[in-house]
Amino acid sequence: MKQEQLASVNLKIVNCDFKGAADEMLTIAKSLSESGNESLSDFLASYAHDLSERKSDIGEFSQSLKKKVERAEKNLADIGDQINALMYEVYNYFLEFENVSILENALLSRPMFFRLENRENFPFIEKLFDGGDTHITGKNFHEVFKKQIIFYLNLSAYGEKSILHLGQRKTNIAKGKYWKFVELSRQYKHKISCLDRVQVLLDEQKSLGMV
Repeated sequence: MKQEQLASVNLKIVNCDFKGAADEMLTIAKSLSESGNESLSDFLASYAHDLSERKSDIGEFSQSLKKKVERAEKNLADIGDQINALMYEVYNYFLEFENVSILENALLSRPMFFRLENRENFPFIEKLFDGGDTHITGKNFHEVFKKQIIFYLNLSAYGEKSILHLGQRKTNIAKGKYWKFVELSRQYKHKISCLDRVQVLLDEQKSLGMV
């Protein structure tokens, strides 16, 4: 529920337009229910029913509704903070791989264009965290980031050649850095679980009905 909706309902109540306020609350309650926010939906629908029959205490309703909205806004902010923390944890994991990986044959490199089918999309992930990319969204981030992890895990040791790496931006682990590669590889399951958690939080964020 957005602040402008709350203001509109309160204005109708102040002007004693109880039927109008009740009708608007029912409309909002239906929308919240459809978006998955059943708790706030039931709360509004119940008050709308009472208000239409002039049973409810108007001052009490306004305060209760305000508290509900404030709690929802706080939950939304908390979820946003959790999402950011998890996303940066995975991004920093990518940066560590970037620091120990190299391209052994620069002649085989080629320009990159964003596609979900790509083995990797790190240049676009980097732009996302710099605030300049629109290719990666809440709908495709999980697939893009998980493929990036798999890409790093499949890099070869220094000096090893593989036709699977033809045209890649990175192909091998730098000389003397394989120990770091092994250390990072052991963390991949946890990083994928971070992506899973972000997906759950995005669904919760959507269910609040305030974004």
